[in-house]
Amino acid sequence: YKVFAESMTYDAAAQTCAIDGGRLAVVKSQDLQDFLVAMIARVNAANINDVWIGLHKDGESWKWSDGSRVTYTNWYPGQPSNDGEECVTIHSKVCRTWSNRDCRSKFPYVCKKLKA
Repeated sequence: YKVFAESMTYDAAAQTCAIDGGRLAVVKSQDLQDFLVAMIARVNAANINDVWIGLHKDGESWKWSDGSRVTYTNWYPGQPSNDGEECVTIHSKVCRTWSNRDCRSKFPYVCKKLKA
């Protein structure tokens, strides 16, 4: 996994991950959630608060960047909201939960490098 401090839209972040041989991070367990939050904290020179992960809305359902079903979630209370915000960030500070966001918003992001 690699955290990128540069803020980008969701699509631009996903493309950058792909160019680097990976994809936006798929968070399928509390252990991985905790690992990523700790990793973000270690590289937090830019005072990062929210980071794109690889979860987005596809029609009526949420899907991971690898196409897999969502079996683990860590939504902030009241999220996801039904207001056209179809991409997801993880709050790397205090609450460490997820919120849906406008995909055109710019945030840092975390990629998972795929095995060669």
